Amino acid sequence: IALYDAIAQCIHGNHESPCKYFFHVFKTELLRGILITLVWAALGVVLYLGYAFLHQWGQTMPVARTYSMVYLGTLLIPVAIFCWLIPLESRFSYGFFGLHKEAATFVIVHLPTTGIMLGVTAVAAVITIVMPALIILLPGLVVTLHSYVAEKVFKQYIDEDVQAEEQNEEEQNDHAE
Repeated sequence: IALYDAIAQCIHGNHESPCKYFFHVFKTELLRGILITLVWAALGVVLYLGYAFLHQWGQTMPVARTYSMVYLGTLLIPVAIFCWLIPLESRFSYGFFGLHKEAATFVIVHLPTTGIMLGVTAVAAVITIVMPALIILLPGLVVTLHSYVAEKVFKQYIDEDVQAEEQNEEEQNDHAE
């Protein structure tokens, strides 16, 4: 969350001190980030065990091989939701379940952007498997690329919020007169 926010604010916003901003966000989002990480780590282990079981079963039964491939395809859904979680948590305020619901909505509503984010994440995963030393650089690169596509999507929501606030202020001023 802190990495995304620091990159997004320094590249797309007006902050000039990424390290200082990163540690500020890191302190404020630490507990929430730990909760999200623990929940998603547990979910990841369960989903991986399901795939490992189907893959192992597929070694003995050809029909199970098909199931394991379908299961692997459906794993794109939680990965896509996770791709939206961090940017959404960084830029907006949601409760824990509201954040997940909104991330799932963004996966569907912004499908082309989700595809780009999934592609970037998949390429980074493959590069990490082939050259593990690059794991030091890839999170920053992935988050930077995600920020370019996500911030473009967020801009329309932020502009809508600003317009709604301005309209509310105008209506309040009209009633006050």
